[in-house]
Amino acid sequence: MSRLKSVAENCTIAYNENEGLRNASGTITAINSICYFNAGTQISRTAEATYSDVQDGYPGDGNINIHPILGACLQVLPGSLCIDAGNPDPQYNDVLSAAISMGISSSWKSSRPMLMWRN
Repeated sequence: MSRLKSVAENCTIAYNENEGLRNASGTITAINSICYFNAGTQISRTAEATYSDVQDGYPGDGNINIHPILGACLQVLPGSLCIDAGNPDPQYNDVLSAAISMGISSSWKSSRPMLMWRN
C-alpha cells in the first residue's frame, strides 16, 4: 500500500489555532503557498515546501519569510512581496503575468481551485 501524497498549491493557510499545515501520515508538499499567522508551528511533521512564504522560515527552494500583506479573504494584496514570487517554471504561470504569486491571488488560471484554510 502506498503512502498518501498531497499537494497544497497556491494555498493561504492562516489564523489556525494550533498549527498551519500538518501531515499525520504520508507526505505533503506546499508549493506557491503562504503559511502565516498560525498560533503554533506553521508547517509540521513530514512536509516539504517550495516557493512559499512561511512565517519563521522553512527550508526549501524559493521560500521566503516576509509579512505577506493579506486581505480579509486571505488574498494577496498589492504591495506584497508574494506577488510574482512563486515557482518560475512556466507550468505555474498565471493569466495576468509571466509569474505566479504565492498564496491566493485574483489572477489564477481558471483551472486552479481557490482554497483557503482557516479555523
